[in-house]
Amino acid sequence: MTQAISPTPGAYPAPSPGRTPPPEPSLLGGGTILTALNALLRQRVLVLGCALLVGALAATWTFSRERTYTSSSSFMPEGRQSSVGGLAAQLGLSLPGTSGADSPEFYADLLKSHEILGAAVTTAYTIPGVLPRPTTMVDLYRVKGETPALRRDEAIKRLEKDVDVAISARTSVVTVKVSASTAELAQRLNQRLLELLSDFNLRRRQSRASEERRFAEERLGTVKAELRVAEDRLQTFLQSNRDYQHSPSLVFSYERLQADVMLLRQVVSTLQQSAEQAKIEEVRDTPTVTAVERPTLPVRPDSRGTVKFALIGLVLGTFLGMGLAFVRETISRPSLRETSDYEEFVRLRHEAFTDLMHPWKALRRRRARPAERAA
Repeated sequence: MTQAISPTPGAYPAPSPGRTPPPEPSLLGGGTILTALNALLRQRVLVLGCALLVGALAATWTFSRERTYTSSSSFMPEGRQSSVGGLAAQLGLSLPGTSGADSPEFYADLLKSHEILGAAVTTAYTIPGVLPRPTTMVDLYRVKGETPALRRDEAIKRLEKDVDVAISARTSVVTVKVSASTAELAQRLNQRLLELLSDFNLRRRQSRASEERRFAEERLGTVKAELRVAEDRLQTFLQSNRDYQHSPSLVFSYERLQADVMLLRQVVSTLQQSAEQAKIEEVRDTPTVTAVERPTLPVRPDSRGTVKFALIGLVLGTFLGMGLAFVRETISRPSLRETSDYEEFVRLRHEAFTDLMHPWKALRRRRARPAERAA
């Protein structure tokens, strides 16, 4: 004789005749919020363990990173308006490099260009007590590559990450920050970048002055020839018309010829001044930027960001633990629940609070469970 099994107290009531029993909620489809909360509370140790583990790994990773030092400097670009460029624009001609003052954005892009960074990584640095022998950044970064060109390119990419350039929108001051493994090296790299920037601008300014001088001298020769022709016309007119003042038409012709001569003389004078100014700029070697703050020597290393990365690890670990908890609950969940969702939520919430207030009791209870199952 088969004995009927009585339903467990707190289980779902028997379905009424003619009514279809409600489907069993599933964590992966159609479950209630309480079902999900109950799953997380049941697997609270897994969720908390994942959060602490990932947070600890993130904090450990920050401690394993190499210490860096950051040197800071700032400067203000100095531009000049070219008189030859303005004259060329008035004459309807285009002369490269005469657009006026360079913008701070130009200097920011120039500092991050391969022209500047490439020269910085191939420079041999000697720092007493740090680098006793001349050493390049290619060797310090220990980059790998089959050819020197590939190693240089990898070193440029590494240095580009260590260089940060910011522009003040209010004052147009450009701030340069360089990070390195030692304070002295960071300061030396910052100085070298500013030196390369100044040298590049100096060569560019001298090249532009050379083009301006060439343009002014060529145009000066052409205008002088035109002036000679205009003066010859005026001279011929005066020789042919000694008494032109009594004829209105001759007076008008004289004034027109004289105006052409005066205009060409003014252009010749301007071109002569511009040519002389361009000759001076061509040999001028003054700096093109004004240093607001010289490269500083860092007094303390950069922050590793241990707290920040640990918090990020805790958040990521929590989400990872929640995902594992849902997967674990879906695999091991029985087909029928012993209690309703709300009753189970209240019980598990109480257990979680108790475990939080008395963690040693939770550890003893978890150790006692394997012994009970074995008995």
